[in-house]
Amino acid sequence: MSGSNTICVATVALETGMVPMKEPETLLRMEAPAGMIEVRCLCENGKVKQVEFTNVPAFALHLDTHVEVEGLGTITVDTSYGGMTFAHVNARALGFSITPDEAHQMSLMGQRIKKSVNEQLEVVHPENPKIRDVSNVIFEGPIERVDGRVESVNGTVCLHGRLDRSPTGTGTTGRLAVMSAKGQIAKGELFRNRSIIGTHFDSRVIANTRLGDRDAVVVTIAGQAWITSIGQYGLDPTDPYPRGHRLSDVWF
Repeated sequence: MSGSNTICVATVALETGMVPMKEPETLLRMEAPAGMIEVRCLCENGKVKQVEFTNVPAFALHLDTHVEVEGLGTITVDTSYGGMTFAHVNARALGFSITPDEAHQMSLMGQRIKKSVNEQLEVVHPENPKIRDVSNVIFEGPIERVDGRVESVNGTVCLHGRLDRSPTGTGTTGRLAVMSAKGQIAKGELFRNRSIIGTHFDSRVIANTRLGDRDAVVVTIAGQAWITSIGQYGLDPTDPYPRGHRLSDVWF
């Protein structure tokens, strides 16, 4: 599952005409690897102004749990599932303000934290044992209340050590699961989660449920995407390799 990619796919499908657009609102269903996703698109003059999707049920696993990380010592983490698996850490406690110039060091540290979490904690989905181990690490800023909503900033180190430029929809979902489990947010309360570059998703816990033996929450995530390029590929009938070619790895 990917929240930002869900928003992007819905936007491209509607704005390019692959799927008919109905104004002011188009409803879609998307089949993601994590499950079926309900999507609501607000449309105006041929443009998708907002995409809001209801994510798969999310839950917290470990709360305020100690993990030993080489070079850092003992740190405190939460873990969650929000369509992907996450470890959550306090950015300030680790020396980060979550600014663009810190991205490289956050990525390096995130990979070290993930390795330690996966060695020391068991992270397994209660209904699907193939979903296991933490994939991403969220460096979280403080939770604040601004203009009647809850706000925070985060930097999410993804699977292969890349820092996500979006707030991440699955990460926002996992974070809401943790916040809900800790009593830091109420059902229906607006949570605005900001990324390291200032983009944001608006989200809410809309329902409580159970997933296996765990308490879980159902979350909506809303954001916007923009088409940045449209490309074309050609297939020439005289091309001796119309389907490309394959070699062993050519990198060293």
